Amino acid sequence: MTGRLRSKRPAPLSLRLTSCERKTLQRLAGDQPLGRFIKERVFAEVPTFRPAEVADRFELLARLLAALGESNVFANLDRIAKAVEAGDVELCDQEREQIALACLLVLEMRDDLIRALGIKPQASPDRRPRR
Repeated sequence: MTGRLRSKRPAPLSLRLTSCERKTLQRLAGDQPLGRFIKERVFAEVPTFRPAEVADRFELLARLLAALGESNVFANLDRIAKAVEAGDVELCDQEREQIALACLLVLEMRDDLIRALGIKPQASPDRRPRR
């Protein structure tokens, strides 16, 4: 022994099946070992990331949020919307709706990025709920 303490492995998972359930499982698994088949089925939708991938994704999300903030997209859309409401710019109803929707979509993108970074977005009373 090297003197290092090894962490104990968790006990294997035991699953009791009726003979009918086991036959069905074996039929579904085909040539695959049952353990591999069950793991693939259970964890098929769960993405697995290495710590470096998580850090890369976090950094990318942070850069996207910073770029969105620096771009003044929302401020420009807001100015356009205010100019339309003040009558400085003439638009049809469909164009007005498109500008309002663009403003909401930019806010939703911002909120999604903030949530993805694990930060709670600020609530805004003048926004409609998400679709």
